[in-house]
Amino acid sequence: MADTRAFLQAQEIPGMVIGDAYAPGSWASCERFDVEDPSYGAVVTDLPLGTIGHIDQAVSAAADAYRSGVWSDMIPRERGRVLAKLAHRLADAEKERLALLESIDIGKPLRVSRVDVEVCAGYFEYYAGLADKCLGTTQRVQSDGTGLVFREPVGVSAQIIPFNFPMQQIGRGVAPALAAGCSVVIKPSPEAALTASCIARLALESGVPEGVINVVTGGADIGEALVSHPMIHQVTFTGSVAAGISVTQKAAENVVPTLLELGGKSPSVVMNDYGRDAIAGVGRMAFYNTGQNCGAGTRLLLHRDIADQFLEELVGWAQALTVGPAQEDPYLGPLISARQLEKVNAYIALAKEEGGSFLLGGESPLRGRAQNGYFVEPTIITGLPRDSRLFSEEIFGPVLCVDVFETLDEAIQISNATEYGLSAYIWTQNLSGAMEFAKRVHSGGVSINGGVGTGIELPSGGVKKSGWGREKGPSALENYTYVKSVTVKH
Repeated sequence: MADTRAFLQAQEIPGMVIGDAYAPGSWASCERFDVEDPSYGAVVTDLPLGTIGHIDQAVSAAADAYRSGVWSDMIPRERGRVLAKLAHRLADAEKERLALLESIDIGKPLRVSRVDVEVCAGYFEYYAGLADKCLGTTQRVQSDGTGLVFREPVGVSAQIIPFNFPMQQIGRGVAPALAAGCSVVIKPSPEAALTASCIARLALESGVPEGVINVVTGGADIGEALVSHPMIHQVTFTGSVAAGISVTQKAAENVVPTLLELGGKSPSVVMNDYGRDAIAGVGRMAFYNTGQNCGAGTRLLLHRDIADQFLEELVGWAQALTVGPAQEDPYLGPLISARQLEKVNAYIALAKEEGGSFLLGGESPLRGRAQNGYFVEPTIITGLPRDSRLFSEEIFGPVLCVDVFETLDEAIQISNATEYGLSAYIWTQNLSGAMEFAKRVHSGGVSINGGVGTGIELPSGGVKKSGWGREKGPSALENYTYVKSVTVKH
């Protein structure tokens, strides 16, 4: 751990970025909170503990920058050039450093953290290209008059970032906000706060004006202060349903719109004509990022005719997965915290009480020198009653629950028997059946035979308690702009 601590100390991580205060040592006098490496359950550094006063300062800096027009009135093409410069720095010179920071901070395998940096850079590159394409319209409204419709930047956006994909989420929300001409205040999860200020500092160094991008670290109290601040004009939030409801209520007091991606309990449906890619595809959907993924396919629904054969192959595939410290680049790293480990283990204990049959896992393995890390083996459970909480609640760990069905209609019925609706997956060679599933399943996104998901280019979001609004793609810019109509008499 001494090497890790020395590496982190050498990075001179700002921790917070408020206006022009982001140099190393800017927050040296602040109270601090510990940063833990979940691979070892050990404290490796600390970060400044933001206060409500810091939120006031950050929002004021963002509002001042917005009102000044230094960014919001910049020629959109020039904004795009700045964002493209940031994207190139993220993808090239800073990639390895940020990936290692992320692996230490949240226990993510190093190769996966590298992908997260690439995706973050991809968002900034994509929205750099769209910065000058936030187009208006004209319309003849009467014989001697013309109507003009403009899209204007909405103002200051609050960005509440979760712990599971912090760099991706920063790219997904902050990039379109900046492209539209907004200022932002980022509040990362205290469990995943190392990279946010680094990205913000890189943005400033790439040409984003001071005050346009700000970061405040800390707990739930400052998140509440941020979303309820009277100078916030829009809120983007990813997290739990309960927290999302709270955020929405607080924002509504100021009549501020919210963009929410909340929980998920996504079905993976395997028909009796599945292709050979389904084994690894189902496994990846369930166990990627140690199951800490809102879109994880943790309800496996198997056609009865192939259930035994499929499970035998899936267990064999999952048994080969490695579990261990993030820097050793296993397939599964640790869970984010001791609290999350306790939560996942409670669900596993409940499955045992309910008579579930464990085909794999169900234990928290000790992994040599990482024996204090927060590890859970990939776990596959059959034989649970359909009303089990494991089928309806988001576990956020590598736990896959299995059920069987007879017909596509039954599979759709089971898929929809949840309060969530973020993602759904189906594996079949029958395209007509797959499209019927896609039409009838209550989900914001559907993947057929391992489709690549929405990527950056397609809208993404949930229905029911999985949230509202859509991120990604060109339409994401609408979240950060408002429509202004102007009439001109000739």
